[in-house]
Amino acid sequence: MNKAELVKRCEELGIAINPENIPKNDELKELINNKEAEIAEREEASEETETEAETKTETEEEVVTETSEESEEDEEAISAKEKEAASVFEDERGLKWEFKKSAPKTINIDGKPMTQEEILQTKDVMAELVYGNSNFLIQKH
Repeated sequence: MNKAELVKRCEELGIAINPENIPKNDELKELINNKEAEIAEREEASEETETEAETKTETEEEVVTETSEESEEDEEAISAKEKEAASVFEDERGLKWEFKKSAPKTINIDGKPMTQEEILQTKDVMAELVYGNSNFLIQKH
């Protein structure tokens, strides 16, 4: 693989690379291998968790079903409020802002790709977008 392909693979895996100081090919390959191994470990762990869940007895499943049915509505209401709160930014003036539906899911900020969620959690970046009248944001009433 050439350097451009290695950098692209790093981006696909979510490995942050400083564009001003791109590592050597060997270092990039090592980063990629480490990240792929980490992902493989996570997948194995999730498969083990799924296997454990499947081995529950029927009585345990019945108890879980009864309690989950009662609290399912509460969880959905709380979940919706949390999602809404996580997708809204309130500036110093008390105005609330959110990303438009047409806004890209990732945006390059100072050469670093950031998701909408990451941007919403970073007050400085959101303030720049709000006060810079970004076309990606809309005021929520």
